[in-house]
Amino acid sequence: MTIIAVFSGIHSSGDEIAREVASRLQCEFISNELLEEAERAHGVPEATLARAMTGSRTLFNRLTRDFEKSIGCVKAAIAKRLKARDLVYHGPATHLIPSEITHVLKVAIVAENEFRLRQAIDKGGLDAEEAARQIKKADEDNARWTTLLFSKSPWDASLYDLKIPI
Repeated sequence: MTIIAVFSGIHSSGDEIAREVASRLQCEFISNELLEEAERAHGVPEATLARAMTGSRTLFNRLTRDFEKSIGCVKAAIAKRLKARDLVYHGPATHLIPSEITHVLKVAIVAENEFRLRQAIDKGGLDAEEAARQIKKADEDNARWTTLLFSKSPWDASLYDLKIPI
């Protein structure tokens, strides 16, 4: 059973690399589909699930527990997918997979900001200012997410089995 969970920063080519790995290993690839499945199964809007995986909580969370419900929905969706035989997943739910599940290879793909800016400009068609803004916001979201879950940076090597610099 091949299961690889990949986490990367925005504009780090993580999605492309994970897709290529899935193709070469002849595994199923999933990314945003995980949130779509969680939405269908539990009726929680995909945007709410995505916001929760940035560590963001609404002002009313103490009353509604939307954050906790959203994380539970995503955990259920990823647990269902982990039963699959061969899978490559790319996204923030990588961090929701318990470390006790030892047959999952957790991989971080990291890239220097210069590379990420070039990718955003060349492939994303963004101007330098917008690219820098997107990268900064995504990095803040990733940091909030992993700090909430583990009190660690998203690039802390202890969170992964393998850390690949680009």
